[in-house]
Amino acid sequence: MKGMGGHVQRCQSARTSWHDWQHAQSARAGHFKIDCTVMILRALVLMLGAWLSLAVGAATAPDECPNTPYSIQDNLTPSPWATPSRILELRNENQDVPPEVARIRSGAVVAFMGMSVNAGIYTWAGYDADRAVFVSITGSSGARAPAIPVARGKLLPNQFIRAISIGQIRRTEVVTVAAASSWQAQEFACLANLLMAAPIENIPRVVDLDGLEQFELRLSGSRVDVGAGIARFRLERAIGSLIRDAVRESEADGR
Repeated sequence: MKGMGGHVQRCQSARTSWHDWQHAQSARAGHFKIDCTVMILRALVLMLGAWLSLAVGAATAPDECPNTPYSIQDNLTPSPWATPSRILELRNENQDVPPEVARIRSGAVVAFMGMSVNAGIYTWAGYDADRAVFVSITGSSGARAPAIPVARGKLLPNQFIRAISIGQIRRTEVVTVAAASSWQAQEFACLANLLMAAPIENIPRVVDLDGLEQFELRLSGSRVDVGAGIARFRLERAIGSLIRDAVRESEADGR
């Protein structure tokens, strides 16, 4: 809104100056009018963009969230699965897909396999709705593998390092588990329900040349077909951001 006022003031100033300069050429007057019109149009576009942002944000308000198929959990109690003893139960597992991710029956998973400059980097970020925990696994192999053990002395109570050796697969993983708060669980359910209700469009996904990313929504042990569409892509990114932010917050609190 402030930007609109500034543009209008500049336009008024330009017009005042023009009236004071009666000897100026008519062509110059035309330029002033065009400049003012352009500035006003730009201000209107900015205002429209701000309004649309507010409208999108309002769409995720609790009153607008569908109640199914993911239940909106109120008064969530602290998850026992996020205690250090339960977290460490899987530290000696030796699986291609991290067990913290494989056991998610209801929730979401964002998997990334690095390419090009990110070759050898693997990440999984997920939300386990049944256990009310967020999980993050960063794996590295090949020349990148030796870099992770440097963090051994900096591990938090909700983290551990795991070595994977299956056939030709050699990978070092840093695992982080964080309990979900009530609002985070509600936000996930809201976004997931909105995603499943969003319109489907026949448009391609954007491919990242630095790696392959795959989004999965899971419900009662089955993978949900999330389809394609602008709204669906945005909601996928919102769920991914929710998961990553929750893990980062837990790491910041641990330090």
